[in-house]
Amino acid sequence: MTVSAIQRIKDKELFLTTLEEMGQDKEAAFKSLVCYLVQMNTGLRNIDVINLKWSDLGISDIAYIDHLIEQKTKKVQVALVINGIAFQKLMELRKRCPNDVYVFEGNSRRSKGKPITRKTVTGYLKIAEEKSGIQVKIGTHSARKTYAFESWLYGCQEDETIKEAMNHSTVKMTQRYSGTVEWHKKAANLSVINTGYGAPMKVEVSARSLALEYAQS
Repeated sequence: MTVSAIQRIKDKELFLTTLEEMGQDKEAAFKSLVCYLVQMNTGLRNIDVINLKWSDLGISDIAYIDHLIEQKTKKVQVALVINGIAFQKLMELRKRCPNDVYVFEGNSRRSKGKPITRKTVTGYLKIAEEKSGIQVKIGTHSARKTYAFESWLYGCQEDETIKEAMNHSTVKMTQRYSGTVEWHKKAANLSVINTGYGAPMKVEVSARSLALEYAQS
């Protein structure tokens, strides 16, 4: 199953609100929410986030990771910042589970002292997807894809910088991964008007403008 970035703002809000409501009386659901937010905030893979220990984080008015070796690629990530709502929920989690060694520690007898599993997180994400009714396929990679999509959409980073953050080999790979390639295709199609007589007319159409209109719809 291929999962996607959550491109529409109202879909993202509905999904996260649903997951947060589930987490009010289910600790693992709340940890799944915070894990998703941290992924969406940093662009890290789920395997790297669920293995974080509190000792890996520096905490002041934000949280930060000085040094992390990605488990999949063995590449080094440095100076990663966790801020905004992700930081707020992270601090709520710390108060809620003050004795945990891992940030996202399992809470059953068998899993205590070990990180929560990706399967557990995915399970809660799928329940929240179904309950919220959004028409987006959600998984742990959705958070990372959403990070890449929103970094491009709001002009926070250029394609080359996002590619480096994702540790992809090409910009095209990053565009396919984040879903931005579809907006580039739409903009290209709309930029040519075939009048039926003579040469086609070319108009300026911004892929970001098209995507932003959809995101806000």
